[in-house]
Amino acid sequence: MIHPLRSLLLVPALGFAVQAVLAEAPAALQTETLKGQHVSARFRPDDWKILKDPKEFIGFLDQVYDSMVELTSNQPPMVLRGHEKLGAWGTAGLDGIDIDWTSVPPFMQDFNSGKVEFGFVHEMGHVFDARDFARWYITPNAGGEAFANVKLSYALERLLTKDTRYRIEFGPGGRQTGYDFNNNFYLHAGDKYLAANTAWDQMGVDDLHSFHMGLIRKLGWDVYKKWFRAYYKIEAQKDGRAPASVSDPLRINLVCALLSTFGNENLVPDCQHYRFPVTDKSVLEVAKRYDLKAVCAATDLQFAEEYATGKIHLDPLSLRVRLTKASDGSASASIFNILRSTPSAVVRYTLDNSPVTATSKVDGGTPIALAAGATLRAALFVPGKPEPVLTTSTAPEPSAGK
Repeated sequence: MIHPLRSLLLVPALGFAVQAVLAEAPAALQTETLKGQHVSARFRPDDWKILKDPKEFIGFLDQVYDSMVELTSNQPPMVLRGHEKLGAWGTAGLDGIDIDWTSVPPFMQDFNSGKVEFGFVHEMGHVFDARDFARWYITPNAGGEAFANVKLSYALERLLTKDTRYRIEFGPGGRQTGYDFNNNFYLHAGDKYLAANTAWDQMGVDDLHSFHMGLIRKLGWDVYKKWFRAYYKIEAQKDGRAPASVSDPLRINLVCALLSTFGNENLVPDCQHYRFPVTDKSVLEVAKRYDLKAVCAATDLQFAEEYATGKIHLDPLSLRVRLTKASDGSASASIFNILRSTPSAVVRYTLDNSPVTATSKVDGGTPIALAAGATLRAALFVPGKPEPVLTTSTAPEPSAGK
């Protein structure tokens, strides 16, 4: 939930520190501020005493922040603070989030046991949209809630893994990792929408999230990292502003055009499956209007530079194999590589049961003929790393009649 924009509160990120301050309401309420590298949190002294390790908590907030920066390339100020009689669990503004005082002790107690509260991660996701490009990708009715949750999904998937103690308990599945939570809660949340006759501009928050989660599971998170970054370049154009109406089909057509380009796959059928007003013609028109060839090329370069400097973690789906079967039963494969526009990144592959005996270099998207039963193994290499940064393998389905 996002509340009316507040004045900025800029807090320098100078490491972990404690500072006594007075809260805004009530005036006499004393609070303490803990400062992390990126995030500050201002709560009552008794609230902080609940935590077994306040420094770990601030460190986790910084990790959530870092994950959302990686996804969006945005870096807003971020302060968490208690608020009297807020009327909601929490609200978000330009500089951070407010949390109702009654909600603070419970989520701190949960954190002691490794349970992550949905609310503060969701509200942090709102802050990452407040200044920038929600005007481009938010559709009617679903509003900004879905995209706060998309950022939440990425942060939880990065941080709530089998190797960490953190878990979320929200919806089906009990306490679970971020990946399992996204699959159990969001991936099929749009099934009822798809089975009904609801118009696209009346779809719900979780319906829209489900649409995007399906594409994320198909294309990988890195396609979405490029997608968020592309809007900066679009808005740098002379007429690069979003239409005023959230119901304008231009928005969803631009979403389709960008994701299709970055994912190297025509997503018009996926959009039409969700009843979006998208066609091959309308997507092409939008691509020409915003010169997406240049926009996407510049975004590819930015992504590669950020990856090279350690700012981006590659999703396993950023190297994947797409299989194609012909009517005669023959098969071919093409390899998608998220760094395909980077000359120094090299994809090499081997084939079993085929004349190819040596490792071969392949350009992104080049078809590779597959013999029946052959397994293709691909690896992505980047300069300075002797081992591949991503690997994948696949085998075609049996030919018809076999």
